[in-house]
Amino acid sequence: MAVITMDALVKRINLKLAHKGQQLKRPRSRSSRSNLGDYYVLNLRDNFVVARYVKPETLGRQLGLLGQSEIVKNA
Repeated sequence: MAVITMDALVKRINLKLAHKGQQLKRPRSRSSRSNLGDYYVLNLRDNFVVARYVKPETLGRQLGLLGQSEIVKNA
């Protein structure tokens, strides 16, 4: 079983999303976090939110970026 950090997973996701002009981001303020969740996907070309309340591990698995034996360490 391989363990990867959340930062490593976010980097993998952002490399994949870059082809679509998108990026996985974390809100900076507490009020933004209440509206967007801990992570959200932003369309960089048009500057609009594509998805709110994104779970990086779920997104990584959907995009095929995590193997079945890989687990994510929240650090």
